[in-house]
Amino acid sequence: MKVVLIQDVKGTGKAGETKDVADGFARNFLIPRKLAQPATRGAQEQVDRQKSTTVQREQRELSDAKALAVRLEAAQVGLKLRSGKDGKLFGAVTHSSSSTASRSTDGRSSSTSRSRRWDPAARR
Repeated sequence: MKVVLIQDVKGTGKAGETKDVADGFARNFLIPRKLAQPATRGAQEQVDRQKSTTVQREQRELSDAKALAVRLEAAQVGLKLRSGKDGKLFGAVTHSSSSTASRSTDGRSSSTSRSRRWDPAARR
């Protein structure tokens, strides 16, 4: 029986693929658990529409992220923190302190879901 997979199924395929599986596997496992639906023209068209909208959304998010990266590269944020005589800081630079400083610079707030902590080990 030909089915269109709605979700990834281990050992069978990924979401959106059309697979030929055993009739019993399809009727007793895949279709009742809503992991697949019978392969019809309408089901395949629905999967194609979902794929195209997903691709469009990912492209839009990527272009938004690139625009944000360009804007952040140009921004300069200054933090005033207490330090010792040898230049070591008391405490740490937290997300909230950098967010407050950047908000005062450009008037926008930063979201924790879009910001990542800088990790020097990841740069290597």
